Amino acid sequence: MAEQELSPQERYEQALAKLKGKQRRFVEEYLLCLNASEAARRAEYKDPGQAGYENKKKQEVAAAISAGFAAQAMPPSEVLARLAAMGRGSAYDIVTIYESPLQDVTGEPILDKGGQPIVRHFPSLDLKKAHDAGILHLVKKVTYTAHGPSVELYDAQAALALIGKHHGLFVEKIDISRQEIEAFLDRLKHNLSPEEYARIVALAAGGATSSD
Repeated sequence: MAEQELSPQERYEQALAKLKGKQRRFVEEYLLCLNASEAARRAEYKDPGQAGYENKKKQEVAAAISAGFAAQAMPPSEVLARLAAMGRGSAYDIVTIYESPLQDVTGEPILDKGGQPIVRHFPSLDLKKAHDAGILHLVKKVTYTAHGPSVELYDAQAALALIGKHHGLFVEKIDISRQEIEAFLDRLKHNLSPEEYARIVALAAGGATSSD
């Protein structure tokens, strides 16, 4: 397989295969902790500080680390997909609605005017539901208060704004009237040479939309 056809993960594995023993372990640990001395300690070097410093200067080790970062990086399509998931996120995704019939002091159900039991609905945080649906990453924070758990999802509006910006949906358009253009050009006419003035008039005629 040609080099240019390899995926980032395959390039990383190829670079890692060129290393042996502790150097290979050093690269793997460095990508986890991002600290050369700690990575060398985990790789069981006798002098982690010195080994970490020397390993990062070695060409093949540095190449494997660089390839590892590339393999871990998020491609543009995944960035948009994750933003889209945030934009579509809803509290319904992490909440289960339970029913509980209202009862009187004797334990009998309380009925409405039609003779039907009155049922109370209440939401309950359900992180297992979110986990099983593969959307637990949409939960930014869970805190527990005297009134029960409080859940914060990632900002859907901010995610939608970023997606809209990526697609150029919010480009500001300025509508300039013909009268405003002519007044502006008239002011410029006294400060420009005939050639400069002619160029500006040509640009204005070709690039402006008029609204009388």
